Amino acid sequence: AELLALEEGLSFCWESGVRKVSCECDCMGAVKLFQDWPTDRNHLHKHYDVIRRVRRLLARERVVYVNHIPREINSVAHSLASWDVRNLGSNVFWRSPPDFILFSLGRDSMF
Repeated sequence: AELLALEEGLSFCWESGVRKVSCECDCMGAVKLFQDWPTDRNHLHKHYDVIRRVRRLLARERVVYVNHIPREINSVAHSLASWDVRNLGSNVFWRSPPDFILFSLGRDSMF
């Protein structure tokens, strides 16, 4: 799920013209794939096809950081993911944080 979210987010940023991106992920395994995983071993990973697509997105001319963030301070992402599961099939853009993440946003910002 983390790899697919990274792929979708990077694709969206590229199509929107965003060329400087900071990705925060609470899955250390996914982060390591793009920080220090030897590229000659990617074909051994069970999600090789997604990894290959993400690497292609990362190779485009832009600045992208993929960093690990502890799960304890990533509750906004989990709230949004839970919302998305219930509202499949559409992309939604908010100009300000939706009400249902305000509590999580406050909690995450305290760290």
